[in-house]
Amino acid sequence: LVEFTMKKLATEPWEEDGVASEVTVWEMTNDAMPFPSTQIFNADLKLISNMMKAPFGDITQVLMKDRRAVMVVLKGAEELPELLESLTVPVDKPIPGWKTARKASFKLIPRTGEVPDLPSAGFQRVGAIADDGTRVVDLDLDTPSIASADDQADPDYLGTSVLIDPTDAAILELAKSSLEEAGDDPAGKAEALREAVFSWITRKDYGTVFASASETVRNRAGDCSEHGVLLAALLRSEGIPARVASGAVYVPAGVISDEPVFGWHMWTQAIIDGHWVDLDATLPVSYTVGHLLADTSSLADDTGVSDQWNLLSMLGNLKVDVLSVDGEALKSP
Repeated sequence: LVEFTMKKLATEPWEEDGVASEVTVWEMTNDAMPFPSTQIFNADLKLISNMMKAPFGDITQVLMKDRRAVMVVLKGAEELPELLESLTVPVDKPIPGWKTARKASFKLIPRTGEVPDLPSAGFQRVGAIADDGTRVVDLDLDTPSIASADDQADPDYLGTSVLIDPTDAAILELAKSSLEEAGDDPAGKAEALREAVFSWITRKDYGTVFASASETVRNRAGDCSEHGVLLAALLRSEGIPARVASGAVYVPAGVISDEPVFGWHMWTQAIIDGHWVDLDATLPVSYTVGHLLADTSSLADDTGVSDQWNLLSMLGNLKVDVLSVDGEALKSP
């Protein structure tokens, strides 16, 4: 259940298709999303406008009669929004050997305020907030974090939800075929499943909007979120507790920008031998130091959106300095 709170702000004149009327303006908050919305309703209580103040800017929705009206608005804009590149995280220098390095250290620099209280989980360790609002984050791919007793006992990490259903027949079949030569070692099974997802999703693009694992195993398409949920479902089907992880991943120059950046990303974490281990099914390798973890979520049906607060609050508000790679300090450019 989500609790919504509405506060009436004003009654204002409104004109639509040459017809004058009055509308009411409300502030809406809910306990699943930390951003307030300003909503406008007509006399019939139909929602005609909604504006949410997200950390990276305003998101405005306006009721229109058909798609042609939307296109008129977009064509009338001085510049169309380009969210993929504009919301990436600038990095001060390339990460040398990022595919093979085992350790790295980064300084996270907020453009305003402070860097959120990020998790020390998986291969990531987060330092305290410095006086200037920055944080140092260390990655060590040889030292996964210990999964707490509560995490190991949490039924959500083996559970079923709309997005992750480990009991789906197609999920079970893919897991079975992927593990024919994997043996009984949990780490080996987890890596075999990660490789299976990397190969199984053959159409890798942004044409799918956060499909469930059950959809993804059938249509074999998706971006990082589909890779993350499908791997989590496969792991759970084999009794390996799993959750999704969201944050940013290193993207070398020339891929989505002329300069190296961190792009927003999702992957998977699994409890293996009592530790949280990061697994990225979008990559040909298991994981790299070029990851910054912002949030984790079981994607149980009563969570999900609220678990993404750190990620949403960092969009458009973060810069990264690369301090060292494999223990070697790097000079500022």
